[in-house]
Amino acid sequence: MTALPTQPTAADWLTFLQQVLADFGCVTGTLHRLDPADGLLKLVACQGIPEVLMPVIQTIPVGKGVAGAAA
Repeated sequence: MTALPTQPTAADWLTFLQQVLADFGCVTGTLHRLDPADGLLKLVACQGIPEVLMPVIQTIPVGKGVAGAAA
C-alpha cells in the first residue's frame, strides 16, 4: 500500500480508501479524520455511498455510528 503524503489531497484520500477497500474485498466505505478544531469526524473520502446519505455522513460526533464508535 502506498503511504499518504504529509499533506494529503482529496485525491490522495480517495486513492488510499480505494486501496483499503480492494484489500478487504469491499465495495463501499468512508474515511473520516478528526478535526481538532471542533472534535468532530469529517468525511475526507467515500466510495459507493448513496447520495441521500451524504449530508448525514459529512460530520460525525466521536462515539456516534460506526465511524464514531471506531474513533
